Amino acid sequence: MYFLSPNQVLRVEQNPNEIINQERSGWILLIHPDFLWNTSLGKTIKRYEFFDYSVNEALFLPDKEEKILNDIVENIKQEYHANIDRFSQNIIISHIETLLNYSERFYNRQFITKDKSNHQILDQLENLLTNYFNNEDLATKGLPSVQYIAGTLNISPKYLSSLLKMLTGQST
Repeated sequence: MYFLSPNQVLRVEQNPNEIINQERSGWILLIHPDFLWNTSLGKTIKRYEFFDYSVNEALFLPDKEEKILNDIVENIKQEYHANIDRFSQNIIISHIETLLNYSERFYNRQFITKDKSNHQILDQLENLLTNYFNNEDLATKGLPSVQYIAGTLNISPKYLSSLLKMLTGQST
C-alpha cells in the first residue's frame, strides 16, 4: 500500500513478463482536496507522515490487515454510490480517517516487525555519522542535513524520522 500527496506523480506500467490477461485486483482511492476542505481531516491530514514516504517504503500487509482496509474502502464505495444527502461527506470522511488511522497503526507495526532491516538502517546511520564526523566533511560542509542522511541511506526523510522515533524515541 502506498500513499501519494497532491502534486506527486503516479505512473503504472505493464510488466513485460506478466501474462496480459492475468486477473488483477486492488484499488486506488483518489480524493480531491476540495472534498477535505473545512473538515476535521482537512485540518489534520498532514500528521500522517506516510504521505511523504518513498515507493520503496510502501506498507506491506498480511491478509488480515488487508481485509480490514478493503472493508473500509468497500464502505466508502457504498456510501459514494448511495443517494447523496447532508451526511454523505461526513460519513465518507470518517471512513477515510479510519483507513488512515489503521494505516498508521500498520506502519508502526511494520517498523517493529521489520526489526532486523530497521536495525541495519540504524547501523548504516551510525557508520555514516561516524565517517562524516571523523573526516573533514564536518569542517567543510557543517552538520549533515536530514535530507543528506536520508538520501545516503536511500530512504525518505519522513521515513527516517518515523523509524528513529519508533526505535529510539527520538526524531531526526
